[in-house]
Amino acid sequence: MDQPTSPPPQPPPPPPPPVPGQPPQQIQTESIWSKMTEEELNRYEMFRRSTFPKASIKRLMQTMTGAAMSQNVVIAMSGMAKVFVGELVEEAIRIQARYGESGPIEPKHIREAHRVLKRRHDKTVKIF
Repeated sequence: MDQPTSPPPQPPPPPPPPVPGQPPQQIQTESIWSKMTEEELNRYEMFRRSTFPKASIKRLMQTMTGAAMSQNVVIAMSGMAKVFVGELVEEAIRIQARYGESGPIEPKHIREAHRVLKRRHDKTVKIF
């Protein structure tokens, strides 16, 4: 039997040593940022700054439940709303690509994304 002529594959190089006093997650985050384009950085910054007005969230929750809401509950709901909108937009972009369209997403993409997410949610196991 012939012996292989190529050398065995080399293991990947070890990660760079951590900077003293800097958490490993911060190093990883800085590495990701250094690879982003200017447009991606601007988009990320807009995402980080975007919020739902807490007063509006609180008023809506109190109207829907008839109960007073603590500030922590309002903050949590505001965060969940932001995550939901992010998932809705991501799904709308996938739907737009599936349709073979480009450019800004349109209301039809958002409506279809909402329908898909609702159907997906209806299939999940209900705990309560």
